[in-house]
Amino acid sequence: MKNLSRIANITALGISVGALSWILCLGLFINDIFLILMPVFFMIICIYGISKLIDKFPKYKLTILGSAILWLIIPNFIVVNFYFHKIPETIYQGENSALSYLLTTNKSAFSPQILSFFLGFFVIAGLILIIKGIISNKK
Repeated sequence: MKNLSRIANITALGISVGALSWILCLGLFINDIFLILMPVFFMIICIYGISKLIDKFPKYKLTILGSAILWLIIPNFIVVNFYFHKIPETIYQGENSALSYLLTTNKSAFSPQILSFFLGFFVIAGLILIIKGIISNKK
């Protein structure tokens, strides 16, 4: 049981960092405290929630994973739909600094509608995992 809990914590950390790190970076680049604190809040709740739920309901691994996916899609939908206009085209640090760089965000290749449609696939995947977890445990 301890091994399952440890694996669940590592999984929760991995999916949280993967789903939310870009929001945290965006918040740091545009100096928006909401975009800095929101992913941290969602990450803490996800990791804590998964570890507690796996300990309490070890048979419902798929349902818990699907719920975590849905939980982590929320901040992505918020940022894509309400902060898309604030995402810069490029992140540039001039020649006068010790570290000079130019990074592109490739924002022009996407729109909020396309990104929301893409995030919708994750919602479907999360719902499928929840349903599969419930059905497999009813047998």
